[in-house]
Formats: sequence, structure tokens, C-alpha cells
Amino acid sequence: MDVPPPSFHSEVPLGDGDVRAMVRLLAEVAAETGSVNRKRERLMEGLCRLIDAQAWLWAAAPSLVPGEQPVYLYHQMGGLPPEQITQYLLAVEHPDTGEMTTPFALELQAAGTHLTRLRQQIISDERFNSSPARHLWAKAGLGPLILSFRPLDQGALSTIGVYRKLEAPPFTPRESKIVHIVLSEVDWLHVDGLPVEESRSLPALSPRCRMVFTQLLHGHSRKKIAADLGLSVHTVNDYIKTLFTHFGVRSTPELLARFRLGDGHDTP
Repeated sequence: MDVPPPSFHSEVPLGDGDVRAMVRLLAEVAAETGSVNRKRERLMEGLCRLIDAQAWLWAAAPSLVPGEQPVYLYHQMGGLPPEQITQYLLAVEHPDTGEMTTPFALELQAAGTHLTRLRQQIISDERFNSSPARHLWAKAGLGPLILSFRPLDQGALSTIGVYRKLEAPPFTPRESKIVHIVLSEVDWLHVDGLPVEESRSLPALSPRCRMVFTQLLHGHSRKKIAADLGLSVHTVNDYIKTLFTHFGVRSTPELLARFRLGDGHDTP
């Protein structure tokens, strides 16, 4: 399948109402007096309203290498019910999900600039529906997807995924263009408080340890993490001890503070 050139958004017209809505959203985010995390949240909530999306995730990634399994540090998310987070993580960690990102990784590597693509512009419906990871995406309740990745320093990336529910209609090129324009106009939100440096060490952790980490960051108890992943609480505790050692902290509150409050060497 041919991947469209980086300029393909220029061929998609936007109406006066679209432009006004985007300007209004960006102005509201700029005027937001809360934390940088709150600014991201407000931006994504407004963006989801503009394009009728149900869920979003904003992560840092140490790199996106064609042919290698992507690794993400999920910093913020919205619209994804707690019971679906585990299924989402299992879907992302499936090797074929990594394989399906290869065309996007190749294009991003060649372009070296912020790219936003519809899922069907990365892989065909036939390829997605025949994927051995397809049942995991179905369990997560997620279908139509827009990916928007922004290259940062030293090969790292700010990565955003925007989703609709499984049986919802696909996103359109117009909606992808709206996402691209809005997300490419908020440079500071791709850097400030995003734990990019911390993400560089994530590949050293096992996929299961990363899943425990993500659920812990998003408020899940050890008991719930164990139940969701089919593990004993003792095993979850062992993973959390590994995380403490890996990130150089001594407690769960300290670990969470590093990522929730931005005091983990990710900001000046």
C-alpha cells in the first residue's frame, strides 16, 4: 500500500467553522491556568469533541525503529475505561501491532517531521482485520485510529493516539487534518513535563513490567493489576520492586510523583 507524502493534508479542505473551532480551542488551552498536564488534557478533550473521538493517549517514546516493537511511556490518557486499559496494553504489546507500525515508522524516519496519519493510511483494512492482534483490539473496544507523532531530540518522540469505539465509522482525512493542525501548533506540550528522558530506559524493562508500570501510573491498585494481568499479588509486588530499582525510588508515591508531577528529571 502506498503511503501518502507528508503534504497530503494540504489537499484536504477545511470549512470556516473548522478553522474557528480550532482557533477557539487553542486559545482556550493557552488561557488555561492549570498545570501543563491539565493543558494537555483540555486540548485533547476539546480535540475529541471536534472530531467525535472517544479516547486518547499521549505518550513519550524513546524511538520508533522500523521492524522493532515500539515502546511507549503512557503519560496521560482519557476516555478509556479502567477495565479496558489492560486490553489496550496487551494489544499494543502484541508483536504484530509493532509490525503494523512499520510503514508509519519508515515514513516518519524519512520525513523527520511531525506526521499525522489515519490507520487506513498506514495499513489496509484487510491487513488490520487479518492481524493476530485484532482480537485484542476488539477486547479493548477500539477501532478507528489517528496517530500523530512529533520527533524530539535524540530520536525520541511525542506520540498521540486518538480513537473511536470499535464499530464507529472511520475517521476522515478532514478529521485527520484537524488533529494535525492542532497538535502541530502546541510545541510546548510535546516537551514540557513529558517524561522523555525517563522513556529512554523503558526498553530495558520486560513488556509485562511495563504493563504493571502503566497501570500503577494510572491509579490501579496492586490487587487490581494482579487480577487484570492474571498474576499473583506477590508477582506484581516483585515487578514494582524492579520498577523502584530501575527508576531509583523507594516507594510508590515517589515513583508516581516523578511522572505525575514532573519531578523525575524530565523538566528543568
